[in-house]
Amino acid sequence: MPRFAANLSMLFTEQDFLARFKAAADAGFSGVEYLFENLTDPAHSSGWQTSTTYTDTGLDPDTSYSYRVTARDLSPAQNATAPSATAAAITDPDATAPAPDPM
Repeated sequence: MPRFAANLSMLFTEQDFLARFKAAADAGFSGVEYLFENLTDPAHSSGWQTSTTYTDTGLDPDTSYSYRVTARDLSPAQNATAPSATAAAITDPDATAPAPDPM
């Protein structure tokens, strides 16, 4: 297992149907990719990326979403960590006022 496994963490903030995550990078290891998985709606997962930050947009209002992050090194073996603990939160309700009825 890669040594950066213990350094993974995730932060979820709710803001305008936007979820932001940050995985901690291991300063002693280079060549790492991250997969941020949206367990509620897999179409919103990041795919493997080198950035330690992922922003998930276009989320539905007043909906619970669960996420986890996995890391792997860029060696030919692509050693991967176990997925992080799941983080979950509910997006804010839609505060948009309905349009007035002209009739």
